[in-house]
Order: sequence, then C-alpha cells, then structure tokens
Amino acid sequence: MVRARLWLFPLLWLPLTLQAAPEVRVQGLFPGAAVVIIDGERHLLKVGRKPVKGVSVLEADAQSALLLIEGQPRRLTLSREVNSRFTQAQRRQVRLSLDAASDSYPVFGAINGRPLQMVVDTGASLVAMSSQQAQILGLDYLKGDPLPLTTASDQVMGYALTLDRVSIGGIERRNVRAVVVEGRFPTQVLLGMSFLQHLRIEHQGSVLLLEERSP
Repeated sequence: MVRARLWLFPLLWLPLTLQAAPEVRVQGLFPGAAVVIIDGERHLLKVGRKPVKGVSVLEADAQSALLLIEGQPRRLTLSREVNSRFTQAQRRQVRLSLDAASDSYPVFGAINGRPLQMVVDTGASLVAMSSQQAQILGLDYLKGDPLPLTTASDQVMGYALTLDRVSIGGIERRNVRAVVVEGRFPTQVLLGMSFLQHLRIEHQGSVLLLEERSP
C-alpha cells in the first residue's frame, strides 16, 4: 500500500505543471482602468471589478497599471507591441481593424478621463452620444446649448457642449465640441470630426490609421 501511494504523487502533480500563466500586455491606460490583452484577447479591466482569466486591476493611471495576475502583483506600462485592433506608437498613431460584423472601426478611449469604447465616424461633424451615455460619463449636458435635431423618422432635442478631454491611445485633444442626443441613440459614442479633424486619416486595406498632425 505504501508503494502505491508513492506512485500517486507524480500523477497528482503532473496536471499542475501543464498550466501556464496567461500572457498579459497593457495597451491602454486610464485613471482606474486599463485595456489589457490576455492570451490574445482584449479586455477593459476596471479597479474593483471581478478578475478576467485570473487578471484584475488593483490600481491604474496614465503611466502604469498594477495588475494582480493569478495572485501575483505586477506593475506594467504600455506595451510597444503592435496589435491588430489597437496600437499606440511612438509617433502617436493608432491603427484600427475593421469590425466586419458592424462594418465600423471601434476604438477604446476616454472622455474627460473616463474609459469607454467609441466608434470612428467620419460622417459625424461632432462627437455624438446619447443622453444615457452622457449621464454615465457624468456630463451635465442640460447646461449645453439646445440644438433641435432632425432624424429620418422624428425630431429630437440635442445639446451642444464642449468636452474637456478626448483621447484614444496616446492621442489627446482638449476642448472638443460634442452633441448629446436625448434618448438611447446613438447606442455607441461616435468619434466625429470635431476630434478627427486634428488627425491624418488613412485607409490601409481593412486597417484605419489615425495619426496626430504636426502642431
């Protein structure tokens, strides 16, 4: 019986040696949140939220993030590796891949320091969002300038205002004009030309390159 028990130990231990720690890279930093690539999949992790694949954020700011990876704390800065969906380069470039399902270019960014996902929309003259999204961002949009808007089926009320900061990757613009539309639409924040006009926009196949213009 003793000999049989000795043979069980390597059998019980073997599966543990096959579990590798997840590959983790940081590709976006915001106060209290980080865009993290875990084993090739992108996630927006926030302080105080449940771990994703064994990874959680303990603290984060614009310079670095303190992550808890399978119980081990590790401080990471922005990755320099190229990613097909979100890339920050030294020349302040962002490369976005086309989302075939929605035929759009989604991008993680921040408005007034609050992280969120937006959609690039070169057909929108302003950054646009619904009143529900504005409330989540803590915007007092009712103090903006009333702006009646006409849609394909109805007329709705909008409010024009100025956002303190809008950023994607390492590109940040201040005092960006925006419009808040009463109701639930648009369902995602539209990154319009009031932000994009300051960037060079280039289509490279299914990739959209956004590059900050020289001052």
